[in-house]
Amino acid sequence: MNTTSMRAPCGIDCCECDIYKASHDPEYADRLAEQWRTTWQPDATAEWFVCQGCRGDRSVCWTSDFEIYACIQDKQVEFCYECGEFSCEELEAWGSQYANHQKALEWLNDNKAVKKPAKPDP
Repeated sequence: MNTTSMRAPCGIDCCECDIYKASHDPEYADRLAEQWRTTWQPDATAEWFVCQGCRGDRSVCWTSDFEIYACIQDKQVEFCYECGEFSCEELEAWGSQYANHQKALEWLNDNKAVKKPAKPDP
């Protein structure tokens, strides 16, 4: 599979994402649901974790309200770093939440430095 297809617009490597991994491994999903129940989501179940990655079938996704994905669709870019507003407040706030989000934001910044210039906003 193409590595770009497993990189979400926000920079997350889907293959390293707990939710993506859980959606492909029932035992991992059980462990992740237990972790969520004990840390912040008491009603979490293994069935929640359904994801084919942002480049997969979006109708089969663990959440339907992911603002970053909606934003890149609206701006018609493949990755957040291609946006003329990169790096916006929303993305920075998202990136500060978890270590994997911060790693994704770093990937975006690294790629912004070496890839094509940002597309101007419409």
